[in-house]
Amino acid sequence: MFDRTVARLRDIAEALENIRQLLDEKLYADIENDAICKAAFERFLEIISGASRHVPQAMQELAPDIEWARLRGLGNVLRHAYNRVDPQLLWGFHENGQLSRLQDAVTMLIALAESSPQNSSTQP
Repeated sequence: MFDRTVARLRDIAEALENIRQLLDEKLYADIENDAICKAAFERFLEIISGASRHVPQAMQELAPDIEWARLRGLGNVLRHAYNRVDPQLLWGFHENGQLSRLQDAVTMLIALAESSPQNSSTQP
């Protein structure tokens, strides 16, 4: 189980890094007016949302400042209400530091999981 959890945490970390690179030196208008950039941003958020569903409650409790339920629910919005997604809301995840806090939390959770005696030595 821990190997899969670490793999999902790494998926989150990779998507966060992709978002960081995608949005580096960009303004909201850049995203709003670039359909491909907006779609990539949404896809990376979907990956984060999907992977977050596999983070056990006990690990989530170690990062209480992360809105895990909201993060999980974001994927449903992106998949099923894609025509009503507010780009400003998505930009807010980046602009207000939520993604940076998530990166810090994921880095900490990966380190904890990898150092846990319950984690096998195999890597995903």
